[in-house]
Amino acid sequence: MPDIQLLPIRCKDRQILRKIQQEVSQTFPRFSCSVGPESGSLLNGCFDSNRNQYNASILLQNIANTVASSLSPDYFLGVTDADLYVPELNYVFGLASPSIRAGVISLNRLKPEYFGGRPDAALYVDRAVKEAIHELGHVFGLSHDRNSDCVMFFSNSIADTDRKSREFCSLCRASLENTLHL
Repeated sequence: MPDIQLLPIRCKDRQILRKIQQEVSQTFPRFSCSVGPESGSLLNGCFDSNRNQYNASILLQNIANTVASSLSPDYFLGVTDADLYVPELNYVFGLASPSIRAGVISLNRLKPEYFGGRPDAALYVDRAVKEAIHELGHVFGLSHDRNSDCVMFFSNSIADTDRKSREFCSLCRASLENTLHL
């Protein structure tokens, strides 16, 4: 059975990791999903002091260079509290690459209090799960979808994340089933 490993990268919230692990296991039932050891050193060289953020592209390359090159597990999803960006955007909730079998999500802007809201554990978990499934969809070769209900819809804002579901639309699901033989 292929394995997806969640990599905590300066992520101390073990409860959110367990919730993501449970939902990933349900969404991709032919995969095992495990939580690896804390990998905070993967953030080395990623911080941009001018932006006060971490470059997600460099972080993804660090994952590729140090972790994803190992013989097992088969796929990786970094989970970090660090605020991520890519040069062409102000921030990203995540980034993934099918060629290196890895992705990363940032929990930072998924917390309701980041945008001035009250802490809401259920909303936080829902957002984290959506972004984890979304980035794993990219790892497995899916592109962004125009269907705003599909988990593969691009989240340009937290409202987009809240609006979409945790599920793949029928077209994305069919593509995954074809690619992964689900």
